[in-house]
Amino acid sequence: MTKITISGTPGSGKSVIAEKLCKEFNLKYYDLGKLMRKAAESRNISLEELREVRKKDDSIDKDLDNEMKRIGIEEDDFVFVGRVAYHFIPDSIKLYFKCTIEEGAKRILGHSDESRKVESFSNIQEAIDKLIARQKVDEHLYFDLYGLNPFDESNYDLVIDTTNLNVEEVFAKVLEFIKNN
Repeated sequence: MTKITISGTPGSGKSVIAEKLCKEFNLKYYDLGKLMRKAAESRNISLEELREVRKKDDSIDKDLDNEMKRIGIEEDDFVFVGRVAYHFIPDSIKLYFKCTIEEGAKRILGHSDESRKVESFSNIQEAIDKLIARQKVDEHLYFDLYGLNPFDESNYDLVIDTTNLNVEEVFAKVLEFIKNN
């Protein structure tokens, strides 16, 4: 039975490592960001507009968080990427990836996979500014809802600064940690 939750800063490699873990261990893949994109699409609004709606209406977050809880209770053998997945799936291996905001912005701007792009940016400075704003919104939202700070590294079993590491180096560190725990 393997339950892994991944959180971290924007552009730190959460989705890439999650996909590699799913292949390595034959796990199911869940991503709160993709669920948020679906919630925005179903309302015919952008993710930025959804973020504004979420500030006034916490039912979207509570519905998604309840689904996360359900998965954590009813399912085994999965990776769940999400800001507060560690909290709602407490019996998971909790991973946190971080990188500098500049590196995260570069990585996001360089994504060729459109499904990974949470929002689009026209240049690096716009990306940095929007990512900083997004992180602040998330921090306040989850603190107001649950008293949690998803960026507090003490919530996690393994913290990796991915700024100067490639995907294979990060994956090797994660594999070593999982195999030793």
